Amino acid sequence: EPKERIKNPDSGTVSKTIEKEYASFKPVTVIFPRLNLTRDVSLPIELSNISSDAPVVSFSIPVTYDPSVARYLGYGGAQSGVSVRSTGYGRLLVEGSGLSLSADTEVVNLRFIAQSDSGRVSEIGSTTAAYVKTNNNRYLELDITKGALVQDSLTDARVYIWAPTASAVGSNVTFTVYVNNPKATPVNVSANVTLGGTVIWSQDEVALGAYQSRYFTVDTWKPVTADTYTLAAGIAGDDVQDGNTASTQVRIEPYDLNITTDNRQNWERWYGYNVTAVQDQYFWLGTYFTANQPGYVNASLSIWYANGTAVDLSKDTPFDLYYYYPAEMSIYSYSSSWNSVGWYYIRPRELGTYNYSINLESRGEQTHVNGTIVVREQNVDIKVLNSTILDNEANGEILFDVFNREPFEGREVVITAAAGAEGRTLEGLDYLIGYPHGCPEQTMSPALAVLRVKQYYESRGQLNDERNATYQAKMQQAYNQMKAPDGYNAQQLPIYTNYGDQSGGWAWGQNSAPSMFYTLYPNYVFSELRQDMDNDPTYWGFDLTNESEINLTASTVWLLNKQGTNGGWSDWGYIYNPYEWTGFISEKFVGEFGYLTPEGQRMVNESLNRSFEYLVGGDYSSQPATPVAYAVFGIDAIRDHYADNATLDAQADAKLGELQNRLLELRQGDAANGYHWGSSWAYEDTANAVLALNRTGLQAENETVRGGIRYLVSVYDTNGRWGNTRGTAAVIEALTQVQIPSTVNFNVQIGVEDG
Repeated sequence: EPKERIKNPDSGTVSKTIEKEYASFKPVTVIFPRLNLTRDVSLPIELSNISSDAPVVSFSIPVTYDPSVARYLGYGGAQSGVSVRSTGYGRLLVEGSGLSLSADTEVVNLRFIAQSDSGRVSEIGSTTAAYVKTNNNRYLELDITKGALVQDSLTDARVYIWAPTASAVGSNVTFTVYVNNPKATPVNVSANVTLGGTVIWSQDEVALGAYQSRYFTVDTWKPVTADTYTLAAGIAGDDVQDGNTASTQVRIEPYDLNITTDNRQNWERWYGYNVTAVQDQYFWLGTYFTANQPGYVNASLSIWYANGTAVDLSKDTPFDLYYYYPAEMSIYSYSSSWNSVGWYYIRPRELGTYNYSINLESRGEQTHVNGTIVVREQNVDIKVLNSTILDNEANGEILFDVFNREPFEGREVVITAAAGAEGRTLEGLDYLIGYPHGCPEQTMSPALAVLRVKQYYESRGQLNDERNATYQAKMQQAYNQMKAPDGYNAQQLPIYTNYGDQSGGWAWGQNSAPSMFYTLYPNYVFSELRQDMDNDPTYWGFDLTNESEINLTASTVWLLNKQGTNGGWSDWGYIYNPYEWTGFISEKFVGEFGYLTPEGQRMVNESLNRSFEYLVGGDYSSQPATPVAYAVFGIDAIRDHYADNATLDAQADAKLGELQNRLLELRQGDAANGYHWGSSWAYEDTANAVLALNRTGLQAENETVRGGIRYLVSVYDTNGRWGNTRGTAAVIEALTQVQIPSTVNFNVQIGVEDG
């Protein structure tokens, strides 16, 4: 009769049914060994106690292990008919078939390696699913003994050291020792730091638990001689020697603290040391300075009356210092020529002229800078109280009150009157130009303003040596800022692989990704500048023919790749309206066409065909003035570009008439005071609208065009500016192209009556 037997490795579970004729044979055994995983090891699977009367013809032995302790690498030495496969996490299945094993046989070797050397142990065993079979598909009894895979237990600690790259003679140098245990096995080490073989710091019994770290900050080393020193950190007491040493170098040199000439010039350029402040309104003082070592610097502010008497800054008069910025304070400086110190929110209480000094001291070194403070009253800005327009030989008068102050002794009332004809040349535009700096917009807006102001005064015969020198210097600054490869915003050309993406675009800085406006705006300004250079080749003192510095084709191709499938362009930023984008870019393409390569010209022609369809097919019924104006600029430029295309010319004329009507609908104001578009402070809208109306066919004598010019001139008369620099450039272009110059001789008498 068949009988049941208990078998390992799972005590208490029933074996496969054993036929009675095989029950008397000894169990086939598999004994898993206990192996140390010092390296890549082989685990033999051996079937023993096999009888020749009951040969093993097949078997299936699951093998279980802990993968976090040991990693399975594969198998080798397999008998014919034996295979191994993975059946899950930490499970292998060793199978054999078609065998005839009649004696003890090693059927396969399983290869393992330790996951770490933390001393962990993985049991290796099997499951109740294991079996062996003999002839006639009969089961044999199977005994399996568990084994183990044992990791080595090695301690390992690592040491690191950090110190400043440079420090000053006679100053304490702080360094940090970092000891880390990267393993789960606890470790106890000793640590030290040596200098030229001499121990300058040590620490015994640095006990580290699993994955633990400890930091030691040491500030007792005070070198007295200038030199380059090597600090060597070491540990002892662990099993693994790798990472037991580390070193760093510290350069010791005399400390230097100075407000250099460059520091003074840069501060003077941006902020100024001689300050004019308004009574009871905040102002601030400061300076750049240079230090060759990081550390704290003692900064003090001293102020004197004009007669040399020191001001007590602990009181709230004549200057009230903000509590966060006392007269004496300690600030942290870096090894840099761009350190700065500032006293913010200073409130001046008393009128007068004062002298001040900023003093810096650290490690025995001192430096200072001086300046003046003029505290004045708040300006009272009286604009136009009354005005009149005189025609032909008529006389007239303007009556207005004079703002009087009590007491009036020592005070002065200045009356400024402006008079002139509507077409007069505006003076003082030079101060609106600005300084080319910063991002592409901040650089190119002043450059465009320079170009437009130059063209304005040139058209009126009023260029002079002083103006020429100013314009040329500022344009050179803008060019240097934008040219490849060394400009701050250098064009990212394909020939330079050490910065940018070589796409041909422009970005803020050399390594930012180019953007639509930052590429369009320089491209436009430089193409406009090149047209001006064609008219006067020697004026600017440089040219734009070196395509390794400014390459208009490369930036144009960058923009061409951004054109939408509908023929337009769109993006968010300084411009967000797709009609404005498309008109602006189309006008630019036409203006620079002659400066492009033949392939670039071919691509632009294809692009203009698409953008023309986009612009003439647009619905402008709800569009504001500037997008409508730029649509005019684009359509008008493309029409001129394809002057021989009668069909396109007719389409353009029809659309320009529609856009002219839209701009007339958007007109605000009246003829006497002038017409404007958009809000009363959006002067660029008005300038664009006036230029666009002129391009749709309205001549400069047209009352709407003249009214727009009249408004823009009146803004300059009262405000002295037209908003931002980019807006100023647009207004001056409108004045240059559309304003009708006139010269009128007349006398103005100004009198003041009391009462």
